[in-house]
Amino acid sequence: MLAPIGLQLCLFQVASAATSSPAPATDSAGAAPTSASTTQNDETTAPDPEPASEPANAAATVDAGGDEAPAKLNPETGPESSAPSLEPGSLVVGPGVDGRFSIVDANGTVVATVDARPADATELRLPPGKYRLLDATGQTVAPVDVVAGDVTNYTQTSPATSAPMTPSDAADETIVSSEPSARDESGPAPAPRWRRIASPLMAATVPGLGHMVNRRGGRGTGILLSSIGLGVGAAALYAAGTREADALLGSKPSSFAADAVRLGALGLLTGSLQMLYAAQIMDAAAITRGGRVRPRRDYKLSLELTRMATVGMNARDAEASLYTDWGLSLMGQAFERFSVGISDVSVKTNWRARRSTLQAGGRAGYRFYDQDRLWLGGAIGALVQASFRDIPPSDYATDDEWRAERAVTAAPYAQFEARWFLLNRWSLHLAPRVTLPLGTRYYTGARAIANQSLTFEIGSGLGVQF
Repeated sequence: MLAPIGLQLCLFQVASAATSSPAPATDSAGAAPTSASTTQNDETTAPDPEPASEPANAAATVDAGGDEAPAKLNPETGPESSAPSLEPGSLVVGPGVDGRFSIVDANGTVVATVDARPADATELRLPPGKYRLLDATGQTVAPVDVVAGDVTNYTQTSPATSAPMTPSDAADETIVSSEPSARDESGPAPAPRWRRIASPLMAATVPGLGHMVNRRGGRGTGILLSSIGLGVGAAALYAAGTREADALLGSKPSSFAADAVRLGALGLLTGSLQMLYAAQIMDAAAITRGGRVRPRRDYKLSLELTRMATVGMNARDAEASLYTDWGLSLMGQAFERFSVGISDVSVKTNWRARRSTLQAGGRAGYRFYDQDRLWLGGAIGALVQASFRDIPPSDYATDDEWRAERAVTAAPYAQFEARWFLLNRWSLHLAPRVTLPLGTRYYTGARAIANQSLTFEIGSGLGVQF
């Protein structure tokens, strides 16, 4: 009884879609239509078993039992009904994330790049799908799934949650991760333990040798040749001053300006040689350590060794002189970006002049830029000197002359600081400084600069954080 009724319903739908004429009549027992109606139906129906004018948005059909059947699927395009396109999802990187990250899709194409900071969160609108986060070294940080209309978060301590990977996804992950990256040079894998120890030691012995051990022959050769060039240039400038001093015995003296230029170049060459020597040792250690350099912004103490250099007029003979001064500083970070501590600590002794100078001071600084490995800041401070000669008072003509040789002076200053990290804790820095000595100031070698002579000094050195 149910089968004829279902067949009737199907025929009724076909007839109503094919023509607007009244449907053919049937008897009460559910008999088949007459021959006339059958001929009309054959003329108006297409060979296709499905009605040509069937509504496109029909989600279900009625089966023989009177129940709804699911819509027919197209194996290539999905359901026959037109589905709306999926809205994009959101991927939020941060807070608590620091550094540069790349977002790569399933095909290995970089779709976005993010420069993340710990205190900020960056939102990206992406099409739904599977993605991977790569760090600056090209290594996969975490796989993420972007869901339509949903938000996916990634933080350093809580990576984004993603669906379990199927075996095919795992194979794709392996293939993509094994591809060589253009940034592998900046983040190599850790070297064997023996090389981690031997490379910095060899770099300290011969500049560039540590890089050669690390299979960086081109860089090591460049460092070696640069060191030789700086050393030869500094020796030539120093020897030129010696020849001029000998020539003064029988010829006219050189000008103050010529001496100042020569000594300034000598100071720059010697300072550059010292910085290159320290930098290549740190760089050799960084290559063997592997990974990316990540400076610590939350450090507690910083120990610095700085060489200050300037060219000025000698307090005794009004001649140009090169003044250098080495000092230690111990700075503590009181709160974020602000540091204060003891600075410019040194003991200078000249046995020939029999003069000793004790020096110490204080400094306060603020760091206004600290992106990646480059830090910039400014500081103000003052140093105090106590200088005396190891000569008994009886050797002086008067007591006033003896007292003049035992002096205490202060020198306030302001300086700019630029710091570059080669390791997570170790860095090199440049510190141009303007100083105003309130009395006679003594440098290395018992050289004295004139009282109240505003001087411009260039500081260079290295530091380590704890």
